[in-house]
Formats: sequence, C-alpha cells, structure tokens
Amino acid sequence: MESHPPLNIESFSYWPEFLFKYGRDESAWRWTKHLIDSRDDYPEISFTVVEHLVAGLLGLRPDAPNAALTVGSHLPAEIDVLTADHVRVGDWDLRISQEGRHTTDVTVHSGPGPLAVTVGSETHSLEPGQSARVTKDPS
Repeated sequence: MESHPPLNIESFSYWPEFLFKYGRDESAWRWTKHLIDSRDDYPEISFTVVEHLVAGLLGLRPDAPNAALTVGSHLPAEIDVLTADHVRVGDWDLRISQEGRHTTDVTVHSGPGPLAVTVGSETHSLEPGQSARVTKDPS
C-alpha cells in the first residue's frame, strides 16, 4: 500500500479495519486519517471512516444475537480519550469511553435485558441503566 498505492481511494477504505484486527493500531490510525484528509465524497469512504473511528478505535466486537460485546482499546498514542454515545449493538443503546489503553467505561442506556460486556479478562453483565469501569494494571 505504501510503495505502490492504488489509484482509487476506495481501495484504501477497508485497510484500517484489517490493521486494527491485527493490532497495527498506529498504522490503522494513520490510514484512517488519510481517508479523512482525502475529503472524498464517495459514500463508502464516509461509512468506513465512521466504522474505523468507532468500532476500530474502541475495538468493538458485537455479538448481539448472544447479548454480548467485547471491547478492547485500539487508541493510538495521539488520542488520549475517546467516547462514543448512543452506540447501537442490536437492541442495546450504549455509551463507551476509553482513556488510553488502560480504562474503559461502558454504560447500557437501554436494551431488552442484560448485556455481557467483556473488557480484557473481565466480563460484566450489565442491565439497562448500569455501568462498568474496567482499569488495567499498567504493568
């Protein structure tokens, strides 16, 4: 991608998703910024940028049919805090906030029942109206 970049911007649009999946967060962020800076009006670009900014950076892996969500920060060094409010996972409405790679807050605003939220090795069963804060040991 770097030495022989494709001629069309659409070819770049899913590249950050791949990089986030394999833990190449700084590169994923750089390519996401490339998409943003392109200011391309092709609809695929705006849709994938939103996906990268929310699902990619926050590391969201929803499993709505099983009432579950896994969250794992992919924030690059350039971003200290990221919050996304009213994120839909199936019928659940969530607020997810991350501070670096060490603290994640999840609030279930509403939903049909409990949602199993896994952050790192911790799983919390959150009913609508409940929150959980998970802080990783920095060592």
